[in-house]
Order: sequence, then C-alpha cells, then structure tokens
Amino acid sequence: MLPLVEHAVPEWQGLLDNLLALPEFAGPVGFSGGVTAIGIRIAAVEPRVGAVTLFAGSFVPQTIMEEARAVTIPAMMLLRVIGTNVLVVFGVWLCVCRRVGVLFFRGENRGPAGYC
Repeated sequence: MLPLVEHAVPEWQGLLDNLLALPEFAGPVGFSGGVTAIGIRIAAVEPRVGAVTLFAGSFVPQTIMEEARAVTIPAMMLLRVIGTNVLVVFGVWLCVCRRVGVLFFRGENRGPAGYC
C-alpha cells in the first residue's frame, strides 16, 4: 500500500498544479474518495486541499495512521459496509476517526452528528 501512496500523492499534486494554474479555478480545493491512505496523506501534506472526504474500507498502514494526526483540515469519513467484513472495516474507520477527529453522522438522519 505504501508504494501506491508514494506514487499517487505526487500525481495528485501535479494535477493540482495544472488545475490551479487555470484562471477558472482557485484554491483551496476538496478531495473526496479513492484509497483512504492516499486521502489521509494528501490531507496531511497538501496545503491547497481545504477539506477531505474519506471512505473507510481499504487498508491503512500504521505509518499513514500516524500521519493522520497531522490532518488539520475538515475531514469526513464515510462508512459503508457490504458483506461480512463489518468489524474489519469498522475498526479501520474508528482508528482513523480517533486520529483525525472526524465529524460523523449516524446515517439517514437517525441521530445527531458527533465526533469520534
């Protein structure tokens, strides 16, 4: 997973360079979706990203979990569980939430928002 993150984040930063060079766009930008570890790294190191939405469900290495402590921008992490891996996905979600301080909702307006 780490080689993927090491490769993908500079590509995203290059995309931001090109996008924000256009007169039609101005920062900061938001980042949403994809591999959770990539989103955490981008949120931690890229000052042009002003908010991030992460999707729990993919593996997050311990080194990336430590980087999550550096995230200071608004971050929302969505949890969608399909199949039998409920506890594994929820465990990743909860660990990242605790490190980032993610605002979460109980879903479908069944309860108030809160913090992990």
